[in-house]
Amino acid sequence: MTNRGRQFESRTNDCSEMQSLAIVEGSTITGFYGNKDLEYGLIGLGVISELL
Repeated sequence: MTNRGRQFESRTNDCSEMQSLAIVEGSTITGFYGNKDLEYGLIGLGVISELL
């Protein structure tokens, strides 16, 4: 759930391995980072969060 009340959940069959992210109360998502493979495309995505 975002600070604007939005939520997104992907279907688990979209990925072979998926984990939910725990967001610490009071933290703000300030960025994302990812890993890209030439053959498979996007293989990892992470969140950068800070207490502001």
